[in-house]
Amino acid sequence: MAGRLRLLLVDDEEEYRNLLQIILERSGYTTDTAENGKLAIQMLSEYDYDVVLTDMRMNGIDGLQLLDYIGNLHKDIKCIVITAYASVENAVEAMKKGAFSYFIKSNDPQELVLNLHNLEKMKNLSDQNTMLKNSLTKDNFMESQSPEFQKVLDYAFKVAKTNANVLILGESGVGKEVLARYIHKCSERRDEIFMPVNCHSFSDALLEAELYGYEKGSFTGAQEKRIGRFEASDKGTLFLDEIGEIPLLNQSKILRNIEHKEIERIGSNKSFKIDFRLICATNKNLDAEIKNKNFREDLYYRISTFIIEIPPLRERKEDLRAMISYFTEKACAELKKRVISFDDPLMDVLLNYDYPGNVRELKNIIERMVVLAEKEKFTLQDFSQYDIFSSSLFIAGSESLRDVREKAERYHIMRMLEKNQYNIEQTALVLQITSRQLYNKMHQYNIRFSKTNS
Repeated sequence: MAGRLRLLLVDDEEEYRNLLQIILERSGYTTDTAENGKLAIQMLSEYDYDVVLTDMRMNGIDGLQLLDYIGNLHKDIKCIVITAYASVENAVEAMKKGAFSYFIKSNDPQELVLNLHNLEKMKNLSDQNTMLKNSLTKDNFMESQSPEFQKVLDYAFKVAKTNANVLILGESGVGKEVLARYIHKCSERRDEIFMPVNCHSFSDALLEAELYGYEKGSFTGAQEKRIGRFEASDKGTLFLDEIGEIPLLNQSKILRNIEHKEIERIGSNKSFKIDFRLICATNKNLDAEIKNKNFREDLYYRISTFIIEIPPLRERKEDLRAMISYFTEKACAELKKRVISFDDPLMDVLLNYDYPGNVRELKNIIERMVVLAEKEKFTLQDFSQYDIFSSSLFIAGSESLRDVREKAERYHIMRMLEKNQYNIEQTALVLQITSRQLYNKMHQYNIRFSKTNS
């Protein structure tokens, strides 16, 4: 499931803490533990957590004090209070401090798991809404100093005013979906849904179910009716990304749907009309695909009333400074870091690199540098330590900043361990953390001693 929560469990009862950790991890949640409030505060400063589950009564910093701390400095973290002493007063006090819910130790742990599932659904929905809102309200790439790209934008703006089908071409990572959203936002359908579908993400059978939906009982596992992406995009814009990956068998059916604006759910003989604006995108050469009989020529002509080709980033380097600035500010905001800057030699490297992965690669490179930056200025010397351009660290565009940071952190710890011949004390000293923290990170990232040091 997307967006699984990362938990911090704080309880001074070791036996209960260990038992609950096992239950939570079997339910699919990454769960760290702390034996007291002081250690919890330290861990909150080092790691990103979605939820803190804290015992109410503990020596030193108790659960309510921990709630106060989280409420002041980590407002995006949800808290669940766990206690053996159930009372209305305790519950009210915890809720006043901002607790999401209240769990009694003697109750069935599945009650707690259900609370976490509810939190998870809320978080995923919130994340999706934020992403959609950002994509529709920020024209970050819709201002350009590049004459070639500005022509693309001007043409896209004119095309948006029509209801015609659009085919967007360009290398992987150039921002085809961003341009599709821009066309939608500039169209008369701007207040309706923008429905993206990555055609490469689904198998043949699954793609059909995803596009058309199905009736209950139409195949094994179809336990309820589900509407497809065609139907869901009614009155709005349907964006078929990677359309060059659709198998020939599916292409003929899609052609009929596009021509007649009419579909049938799987398991149904009832057709119904839908009203959508179609935008497609691919990084394939469709002329070559047609010659090789991998793509239908009649479908190509149907989807390509207007063709817009986005130039690769290496041909619009006039925009690099603005993009670097934007991605840096965005990554710093998401990681709650002060905005960092790059020294001139490093900026020269960034401006002269060709970015074969285009905008997506630039975004990933900036995110990795922000993750690794320990000061407010990231230098060429810092940059050279980490092999930022290395394919071994290349991260897919769909991964979160947490994934970026964890992969980069794991890589750095492994390098420092090797450099210090797996001496834990020395490596911890270099990393400016305690030996215990280093052991915890090695366990977290599944880093083992080399055979010569085991």
